[in-house]
Amino acid sequence: MFWSNKMQVLDDNTQNLNRTITITINSEKLSKAIEKELINMSKTIRINGFRQGKVPMQIIFQRYKNSIVQDTLNKLMKENFINIMIKQKINVIDIPIYTPGTYIENSDFTYTVEFKVYPIIKLKFLEEIKVEKPLITISDYDINTAIDVIRQQNIKWIKQDTIAQKEDRVTIDFISYIDGKKIKDGKISDFILILGKGHMIPNFEDNIIGYKPGDKFNINSNFPKDYHLKFLRGKTVNFDIKLKKVEKPIFPELNKSFIDNLGIKDGSVSSLRNIIHKNMELESKSLIYKSIKNQIVKEILQLNIIEIPIALVNHEIDVINYQSLQERKKNKKLHTDSNLPRKSLENKAKKRIIIKLLINNISNQYKLETDEKIVNKMIEEIASIYKDPQEIINLYKNNDDMINNIRYINIEKQSIDIVLSQAKVIEKEIDFNTLVSQFKETTDNI
Repeated sequence: MFWSNKMQVLDDNTQNLNRTITITINSEKLSKAIEKELINMSKTIRINGFRQGKVPMQIIFQRYKNSIVQDTLNKLMKENFINIMIKQKINVIDIPIYTPGTYIENSDFTYTVEFKVYPIIKLKFLEEIKVEKPLITISDYDINTAIDVIRQQNIKWIKQDTIAQKEDRVTIDFISYIDGKKIKDGKISDFILILGKGHMIPNFEDNIIGYKPGDKFNINSNFPKDYHLKFLRGKTVNFDIKLKKVEKPIFPELNKSFIDNLGIKDGSVSSLRNIIHKNMELESKSLIYKSIKNQIVKEILQLNIIEIPIALVNHEIDVINYQSLQERKKNKKLHTDSNLPRKSLENKAKKRIIIKLLINNISNQYKLETDEKIVNKMIEEIASIYKDPQEIINLYKNNDDMINNIRYINIEKQSIDIVLSQAKVIEKEIDFNTLVSQFKETTDNI
């Protein structure tokens, strides 16, 4: 072994997650690593008077010694710390802080790392948890509903010179005002809206019904008090609207031509229904798992079984805010508040922490390992709903992040199975669409 370590527990209290470790890298390993880095650099470095790859090692080392040593030390410090954490099965939170010692040539190198860890929890509480396990039945009604949705997604819109009615698609221009003053960026052109879907604020869509193309009119709408933009919360906004176009929906017939266009080779209704049934079975498995996981977390919170460290809650809220910021950047919605209120995120953060604590502790205490056969089966199952399953399988196999996520899900599912084996489980029959609706209506899913 080319390194040694000594870990100091700063505080074994569950509310303090700070730890430090002192690691020493053997001089022999360090010298070999520096030499390797030097050889790699010599293959690409260009120095006047020498051909590429022919620069003497001594000259390279003289010129680039500091950067070579620093790069090597940085790499070894991280590698050794990660190896120790894996070997000792310590779960690290956040980014570790590395403090290097003094480098002396041909001597051992010592450095320290400060980091935070997930606390260890006792699993005796599992028998106190009560879980309602859904038993899903997929009926003809569920499949018929899915077919109706597919038909709605393939509607053709026909332009007509008639008054706008519910379920029509309209194209409008509008300018918005508060107290007679135009709102910044409140002028919108060629805005497309399906009436009656509730996509806009209350009364906005209803007030367009009855007008025809070319009409200009004025409406008032009240914004909710919890609207995401602060300056609009609880305000009455006046809209000057011009109705430019009204389109009526034409639903496609369920025939061979329509089914062919969906990518079903034989174009038969029975094949379409079979594929929908298979997709519903896959979605059912996912919904059942999510339902059980949500219930377990909710039970742990209600029973106050796990003491969640404040430091961990604060860290998770920072993670949620960061993820939210990245999502807003991606969707170009940076005009919204930079951070969500911490109080509103506390419950979400606690739920995420509980599932992490549960998985980490169960996987360590039960020595769970990834089953690669099951991982491959999970990937094949995901791929089966796509037109070219092999393409999706290859995508996973060639992407470490994607396949590692499936491996984590495999460990998570094993952990949930262990919870269920000890918890009080009650089975309850439920139809597919009811369970889907419950998930859509629930805002606190993990």
